[in-house]
Amino acid sequence: MEAKTPEEFMQRWDKLRQTLVTGNYNETKFNFADEPGTFRYGTIKSLDNPSDGKLNVIGTLTIELTKPFKYFNAKTVTLANGGKVDDTNLVYPVVPDKLVIKKPTQPVIKIDGMNKNITFHGAYDSGMDIVIDFNKMTVIRSTSNVMDGLNIKSTLGSFEIKNGNTFTISGCEAIELTYKAVII
Repeated sequence: MEAKTPEEFMQRWDKLRQTLVTGNYNETKFNFADEPGTFRYGTIKSLDNPSDGKLNVIGTLTIELTKPFKYFNAKTVTLANGGKVDDTNLVYPVVPDKLVIKKPTQPVIKIDGMNKNITFHGAYDSGMDIVIDFNKMTVIRSTSNVMDGLNIKSTLGSFEIKNGNTFTISGCEAIELTYKAVII
C-alpha cells in the first residue's frame, strides 16, 4: 500500500481494515508465502496499525483459522480403466470437486476396495462428456441434468478418493478427477 501523506495512508489503511475485518466472520481463503501450493480457510479477527501517522509502519493482522486443515491447490488427473490415484499429498480421503466422464456410452465407475461406484442407466451417444460437480451436487451432460439416470452405491457427498485408489472403468474412454488434497 502506497500513499503520499500520512493522512492518505490512514484513509487507505482504514479502507483495508473495513474490507478485511467485516464483522460477520466470512471465511476467506489464505495463501502463505512459506507454504506454496497450499491454502487455508479462516476469518480476519483484527487488523491493527500501532504506528499511526507514519508512512513506514508495522501492523498486525490476526487470522483465526476456522478449519484445522491445510488444502493443496486443485489437481486434475486423467485415469483409464485400471488407473491408479498416485498423490502422496492425498493422505486422507476427500470428495473430489469434479469428475468428468469422457466420451461416455454406458459408463460404470468403481473404486476398487472402497465399495463405491457410479453407474449410469441407459446408453449415451458418445462425444458429450458427463460432468459430476460434487460441490454443487449436479450431474450434467451438455446442458441437461442426467441425475435421474444415475445409480450411485454411495451418495455423491460420500464418494471419496484417496492415494492408491484403483479405478475400474467401463463404458467410457476415461475419467478426469479434480480434487484438493487435505492434511491436518
